[in-house]
This record gives sequence, structure tokens and C-alpha cells, in this order.
Amino acid sequence: MGVLIKAKEIGVIENVKPIIAELEKFGFRISATLKEKILSKVDES
Repeated sequence: MGVLIKAKEIGVIENVKPIIAELEKFGFRISATLKEKILSKVDES
């Protein structure tokens, strides 16, 4: 998940939240705590 944060920081992706939603849709399990931490780091909470 750190890759998503880095990609957002350097401008490769615009929003992380929809990507996390897609990953969950395809069966990836991401804890609520981890999701909150990621989104807060990229100011999308």
C-alpha cells in the first residue's frame, strides 16, 4: 500500500480511495485501520 502513497505524492495517480475500493472489489482484504492510515497520509480521509 505504500506504493499507492508514493504514486499519489509524485503525481502518478490523482486519488487513492477509488483504487482501494477496486482492490477490495476484486477480493483484496484491507483492514479498516490500514485504510484509514493510508487515506490520512494522502489527505483523502
